[in-house]
Amino acid sequence: MKPAANECASFMSIQDFSLRIRQNSLYLEVKREDSWSDINQPCNLLIGYKSSSSTSGEYIELFFSPDRCEIRSDNNGCIPIYRFRDNESEYLTTNLQYSVKLSNKNICLNEKLTKKYFSIGYNCLDDETHYDGIALLQEPGQKILVKKNNVKIYSDYNYVFSNKNNNIVEVLLDSISSKLKGLDHKKTLLLLSGGNDSLICALATKLLGHNLDTATFGSANSHDLRVARKRSKLIFPESNHHEYIITDNNFQQEILDNHTISQNGFGTLSNINYTQFLKKIRNLGYKNIIFGDYFEVMRKRLDRRMLEESYLTPEAVLNKFFKDLGFHKNHF
Repeated sequence: MKPAANECASFMSIQDFSLRIRQNSLYLEVKREDSWSDINQPCNLLIGYKSSSSTSGEYIELFFSPDRCEIRSDNNGCIPIYRFRDNESEYLTTNLQYSVKLSNKNICLNEKLTKKYFSIGYNCLDDETHYDGIALLQEPGQKILVKKNNVKIYSDYNYVFSNKNNNIVEVLLDSISSKLKGLDHKKTLLLLSGGNDSLICALATKLLGHNLDTATFGSANSHDLRVARKRSKLIFPESNHHEYIITDNNFQQEILDNHTISQNGFGTLSNINYTQFLKKIRNLGYKNIIFGDYFEVMRKRLDRRMLEESYLTPEAVLNKFFKDLGFHKNHF
C-alpha cells in the first residue's frame, strides 16, 4: 500500500476524529482543545504520542486529503476506532458519542454481547461491541485506507513475530520497550494487581532496566492491595507505590455521566472506580499509565495458533513465562 502523498509533512496533534463517508466524498471533523472543527485541506494528524525516531508509542496517524484518507494505528492497537453506518453515510471515529449525534443512527444494545460483558467483566473480543451495527477496529499495526466510498482495512500481525523466531518472551519485551520509549519515566506509573498479567509485565519491565512507580486499587485489605504492595517492594524497592481504596459505590450523577462519555458507553461499578482512581493518579502529577495486561492481550488477540502449539494450558503458559524470564512464581 502506497503512503499518503503528504506523509512527510509535520503532524498536528488532536484529541479525536470523526470521518464521514458519503457519496464519494470525505468529511472530517477533529477535536482540539475540547472543541470540534472541520478539516478541508490536506494535513497530517496525530492522536496520542509517537517516538520521533521509531514507530514506538500509543497513537493513531491520519493522512488526510479531500479525496483520500489513510489511518494508521500503533503496533499494539492501543486506541479504539469505531465503524458504523446510517442510511446515508459510513462513519469512522474515535469518539462514538459525538459521531452518533451527527448521524441518524439508532443505538440498540446487542443483548447477547451485553450479557457476555457483564458476566465476565471484560471487553468484547474481535470487532464486536455492546451495540448492534457498531464495530470496533483495534488491531495491532492496523491500516485503514479510505477512497471515495471504499474502505479497506489491513492488519499486520506478522510484525510481532518477525525476526524473533516465534519467541514469545522477546515479543513481550519488545512490546513493553516500545510502550516506554519517549516517556518521562518520572511521570509514568505501572499498574499492579494480584494477578499474573501485571506481575509478568512488572518483571519484564525490570529486566529491561526500568524502575517505575506503581499503583493499584481495591477494597480495604483485598488480595490485590496486599499482593501488589509486596510485589512493588520486591521488584521496584526504590520506587513509590500508591493505593486507591474503594469505600462505596454511591457515585454522584456527574461522575456517572463523565464515565459514560469517556467509555463510549457504560461499564461495571469497578470500571467507574477505576476512572476515579486514574483521576487521583493524575492529580499526583503522573502523565502516563502503563497497564500490565500485555500477556492478556497477546493470549487473546495475537497469533492463537502459535500460542496453542507452544503453550498447551494456561498453567503451562505461566510456568514457561516465568521460566523464560528467569524468575520463580512462588517468590511473588
